[in-house]
Order: sequence, then structure tokens, then C-alpha cells
Amino acid sequence: MFRIGIVQAAMPAVQPVRPRTFSELYCEQQGIAPAEFSRHAFRRALYPHARLLAGAISLLDSDYFSADRDFVEDVGRLTRYHDFVSSGMDYSHHPANRGFMRQLLLVRVSTERMRRMVRTAFRQTSTDSDDDQGTMEPFEVPDKPTPRTS
Repeated sequence: MFRIGIVQAAMPAVQPVRPRTFSELYCEQQGIAPAEFSRHAFRRALYPHARLLAGAISLLDSDYFSADRDFVEDVGRLTRYHDFVSSGMDYSHHPANRGFMRQLLLVRVSTERMRRMVRTAFRQTSTDSDDDQGTMEPFEVPDKPTPRTS
């Protein structure tokens, strides 16, 4: 009786590539620890005059920037630039994103500043861009065969 042994080569387990989040990209590009993401991105996305007032306002009302902090956390989880629109809409409709100081005096995070931060982070690491139209360049159209003359 013959025994035929089958040797199985040890194949490395294939793991799907997990897309990197905005917070991971931002921390890498800014040279900061992941634990610093929320604070750093929050401060950078505030309107300039809001940065001056943020400390005092937080002392007086610790929940004043809750909508902004939720927005920063939500944006930090994004894995594609084009998903920012949804996060921005959620922020604009957040129940804590109301009032004179937030709406008229703009003592809050700027969605435009945050959008530029997200776009820059994803643009530096991928082909994700503002327009989703792409290009047909890689798909060359083969030349038409020339008709034979007999």
C-alpha cells in the first residue's frame, strides 16, 4: 500500500486592507499622537476669533462645544473625503449647534476649515479628490484596424 502525502505549504493569511481614517492620516501628517487628535483638530478647525474665546467659554459652559466635539469625532472616523458631506450635514443639524453665539458670532468649528483639513489629508495619501469624475487616460482606445484592400 502506497501512501501519498500531500504537503501543504503554509500560506500566509490574507487580511483585507482596512482603509485609514482621517484621524490616523491627520495624526501622521501633523506628527501628533492619536490621543491628541480631537483636541488638535478641534482647535485648528475653530474660527480664529473663536480660538481666543474657547477657553473662557468652556469654563463657563462645559457643554458649549459638544456639537463641535461630536463633529470632530465623526469626521475623524471618515475613510473617504467624499463622506464629509454627510458629517457636515449632521453637524449643521445637531441640536446643540444653535444660538446667537454659534450662528451669528460664529463661535464654533468652521465646516469649511474642517473640509479643507480632510481634503488635504486624503489628497496627500490617495487618489481621492474633489471631483469624482476621474480620467479615462488608463483606458486607451485601440486603433481601429485599417480596412484591407483586395
